[in-house]
Amino acid sequence: MILNILFSMLFLYLFSCLFVFIDNKVDDLYYLIKRKFNKKKKKQSYKSVDEITHGLKNGWLRDKYLYVYRFFLHIKNFPQDFYLESKWFIQRGKRGWSDKDSWSIDWWLVQILPEILIRLKKRKYGIPTKCFSSAQSQIKKGGDYTKQEEQRAKNKWNKILNNIINTFITAGHICNNHWIYCPTKDYYKKENKELRKTQGKLDFIYIMSYKECKQYEEGWKNFQDYFFDLWD
Repeated sequence: MILNILFSMLFLYLFSCLFVFIDNKVDDLYYLIKRKFNKKKKKQSYKSVDEITHGLKNGWLRDKYLYVYRFFLHIKNFPQDFYLESKWFIQRGKRGWSDKDSWSIDWWLVQILPEILIRLKKRKYGIPTKCFSSAQSQIKKGGDYTKQEEQRAKNKWNKILNNIINTFITAGHICNNHWIYCPTKDYYKKENKELRKTQGKLDFIYIMSYKECKQYEEGWKNFQDYFFDLWD
């Protein structure tokens, strides 16, 4: 029974390697013929973004085939991927980050920071002194804050944390090229208006509004101002 399972796994792995190898060779041959054919053909000029995106779309049959290809590709890469993922897992346990994380530190941070900040918001006990409107006067008097002051400060701190969390979630969309951000100081410049209008025709890209860009920038400002207060 065990030998049959091992033999089946080995056969599937070898078949996957052969399948991916043949696919790559066929692709190489296809693009070689296409390049030679296109030399004789007049270069195509696109009039709009819609024409470009339409030209990049695969047919339904190609999309179905790519699912099959990726399935065998994952099987082929499994030994190497398993080794690397295990290595990175151990590195994160020993030093808190892995070699893979250094390839794109921005992407890594936008993956982990929202979850950490959400946990801090839920389990926090303290509130930064600067969230109290009468902080300086109370320090001078050496007195305690009233319950109303504490509640207002707590609400303010929650609002600031939400702003920072949303900024890093938004940064994740921007990092993955799903959202387009424009600095508010340049938002209404003519060239940026035209760029947003062009990008807005792409169905896989979201153009951030002025309000969203403003909140995004406020989150970065709050992250900077309250960086040393992000502890429980």
